[in-house]
Amino acid sequence: QKIMSEGKLIPYQLTVKILINALKATLKGEYINYLNIIAYLIDGFPRAIDQAEYFEKVIGVPNTVLYFNTSEKICTERCLERAKTSGRADDTEEIIIKRLRTYNEMSAPVVKLYQKKKLVVEIDGAQDAATVWEMTKKGMMKDPTNQVAKFAVIYSDSQIKTTETRGFGVL
Repeated sequence: QKIMSEGKLIPYQLTVKILINALKATLKGEYINYLNIIAYLIDGFPRAIDQAEYFEKVIGVPNTVLYFNTSEKICTERCLERAKTSGRADDTEEIIIKRLRTYNEMSAPVVKLYQKKKLVVEIDGAQDAATVWEMTKKGMMKDPTNQVAKFAVIYSDSQIKTTETRGFGVL
């Protein structure tokens, strides 16, 4: 809680360990099974280069990285709107500013890393939720080599949340 309230990132080893446990647990429950391929949609990860490198070392390289490109103004507006009902301690304007600073310093380089690897599918996160959801489904189902994605990492600086997943196993 303290780390989140300061707008900082949780240590990457802990984050990846939690993620691995969630992936294992998901195999027992719901996940995407498309053309007999198990696929995962991982929301908001990795958020730093060390997380990406450790994830690739322990799990593997993602087939696709969905990047929701959205302005800081829209991100702030959406987080403040979410704050009205979320009850989250980190949805204050002061912490949102810190989180955006953390994004620019630590997370933007992750997008560049995956762009160099030609894994990024960029989605205009400024669109309405229904349009973004349609673009997300299309981005998830095809990787940059036109194969069905085995798993995709969703990297979002837009704080877009939809209320329905329509069959996607979201971690």
